[in-house]
Amino acid sequence: MEKSIMIIGVHHIDNPNNGDLFSYKNEDVSSEKIQGEINELIEALKKFNPTKIAIEIEKELDEDIKNDYVNFLNGSFKLGNNEKHQIGFKLARELGLEKLHCVNWNKAQNDVPNISQWVSEHYCPSWDKLKAEMEKEILERQEYLNTHTIKEFIIKLNEKKSTLKDHQFYNKLALISNGDNPIGAQWVAKYWYYRNMIIYKNIMEILEYDEERILLIIGGAHVHLITQFFSENSDCQVVDAIPYLSN
Repeated sequence: MEKSIMIIGVHHIDNPNNGDLFSYKNEDVSSEKIQGEINELIEALKKFNPTKIAIEIEKELDEDIKNDYVNFLNGSFKLGNNEKHQIGFKLARELGLEKLHCVNWNKAQNDVPNISQWVSEHYCPSWDKLKAEMEKEILERQEYLNTHTIKEFIIKLNEKKSTLKDHQFYNKLALISNGDNPIGAQWVAKYWYYRNMIIYKNIMEILEYDEERILLIIGGAHVHLITQFFSENSDCQVVDAIPYLSN
């Protein structure tokens, strides 16, 4: 049996101020209602029976996260409200895993332009149009989140039309320029694509054995590219998450 990966795109459930261009507003994660919805999601993900769980935390923090997880198992670490703890840690405990694997990369690079600053300082109708399109999409998703469970919302986030819509935002962002200054293409190529390729590389490094089953829990915007990279690798099968979440 070949190595496999199931990619779960999630929203940041703790309402972080992390610099994301677009985000969702969530109910109190500690409430009984939301805890019940998280448990429902965990039960669905358990059916994949992953041998390893990869999470969107910087790789260099792997040992720190391992210590936090061990302390969590011992009852001496209080979970935060983020999806890495609420979904990742809890699922790993249910599966009897010894650790979680940090696979994210997100470092400042000298040759990567600050596109957020640039669009705020320059007249750019194409950015205004793109931003309005994405804000409309996020508003529609927010309305769906407000009336559905976390599992139902994550199913929606992982539908191909949603992951493609997220990817198309970056595709269009690459077209933003100022004359001979292709700032959008530079940012998308040198930061966004590069970041996702490093995440892919980090995951490949923990795929050690045949029959290995990796569950990747990551922000929904990454799903299209990460799925593409793994789909083009003949050594690893991509498992569709929707059937596991829907049944």
